[in-house]
Amino acid sequence: FFFCQNMVSLKLNVLSLRYSSWSMRPYLVLLQAGADFASETVSLAHMRDPTGPVESLDERRKLGCVHGLFPALQIDNHDDEETKNRQTTTTLIHESLAICEYVAERHPEAHLWPTDPLERARSRALACEMISGFSSLRNECSCSLFARVPSFAPSPATQRDVDRVMEIWTECLERSGGPYLFGAHFGIVDAMYYPVLTRFRTYGIALPTENIQAYAQTVESTPAVLQLVKKARGEPSLALYDDYIKMLGGDP
Repeated sequence: FFFCQNMVSLKLNVLSLRYSSWSMRPYLVLLQAGADFASETVSLAHMRDPTGPVESLDERRKLGCVHGLFPALQIDNHDDEETKNRQTTTTLIHESLAICEYVAERHPEAHLWPTDPLERARSRALACEMISGFSSLRNECSCSLFARVPSFAPSPATQRDVDRVMEIWTECLERSGGPYLFGAHFGIVDAMYYPVLTRFRTYGIALPTENIQAYAQTVESTPAVLQLVKKARGEPSLALYDDYIKMLGGDP
């Protein structure tokens, strides 16, 4: 673990960053905030072998989660600088947006939310929409960072989700002036929508306007995103996801 001045250490337990969109989001936010943190990639048997057994809740909790799903942020609070006297209290925070909120509160200098209350409320609403919506896009276009699927044709329901994402990005960029959705800083809402951009790249979904294309290029050249992509290249491949890409005629 890496220790901060206030004796808090952080470890983000993730699934493979090649695929796990929910793991990507807080990982990006921690990087963008400049937080000192470690990460550990959890290996689940049924993801390596879809025909194999599924771990029980107790087994998953031993791997560092709360309710069986990942990511989870492990926060260790140390009440004494002397190692021999140190008492450690461990807390696990689950749910990607809650982890991002914690990071934003610890690192206000990172401007992860807009400073204006109204814009901050809009940003949170769009982050929540990503969590609760886009089910067809999520199910039909599974996240696979380096895969490419030629000649993909989205269903009408998925196309509606795509259109809504484009509408959000267009409105935000026009209102803020860019280069990110809410202005000058890569924030939580950008991190929440980054895995959707990777889906568009994977499945060959065109970005319809110059503004959106410029936004995509800006996001993809953001240092935190470049660090994530570099980390993801070394993450394990998983048959559960690669087999789906192959079924569509793609290259995982």
